[in-house]
Amino acid sequence: MQYFNADGSTGSLCGNGARCAIKYAEMTNRVKSKTAVFNSNGQEYQGEILTEGSVKFFLKEPTKIKTGFRVKAHNQLIKANFADTGSPHVIINIEDVLENPKNLKSYHSDLETFPVVEVGQEIRNLPEFRPNGTNVNFIQLKNDLIKMRSFERGVEAETLACGTGAVAAAIILHILHKKNPPIKIITKSNAELIVNFEMENQRFTNLSLTGPVEIEHKGTYSF
Repeated sequence: MQYFNADGSTGSLCGNGARCAIKYAEMTNRVKSKTAVFNSNGQEYQGEILTEGSVKFFLKEPTKIKTGFRVKAHNQLIKANFADTGSPHVIINIEDVLENPKNLKSYHSDLETFPVVEVGQEIRNLPEFRPNGTNVNFIQLKNDLIKMRSFERGVEAETLACGTGAVAAAIILHILHKKNPPIKIITKSNAELIVNFEMENQRFTNLSLTGPVEIEHKGTYSF
């Protein structure tokens, strides 16, 4: 599988794209069972077609995990976290972002009205994430409900969902908030992504992303 961003760039992993590729392989009889094995960016990955119509994709162990650092954006210093799950992701709780930098009590409380594009674009291009930049994911926790909105590099805009971003968010939530798997995350599209993993010697193993896959369009291409 080779994944292309909207701007034509390549080179990183797309979790939801991988799940779609697995489903497509099954639909077109390219796999003989409910398990698919494929290569992307020189690495071997595996996925499963589940009976309820969902697709599970197994990721590699995350790298470069960092919590509690600050980024300068939106006229303030914002507490941020980072994890690379095949693509680089900054994870920010919106309650750590001031709506009015001059009012130290004006923390954001509503993900629906949060300026994802404005803040995300600024963080995506910060010098500390060069040369390739980073994806930026904003989360909100309400009791057991976790919601997320994402600004993706290569698209340079907010997207309806981000699979590797959901995995990165789940990892940070486990570290900082003791959230245990399976961790359910609601995306901008209201789709539910489920992140599962096991902890072995302080390492994330058997890491997977599960969610629905639906046919959006069908067509033909002549070349």
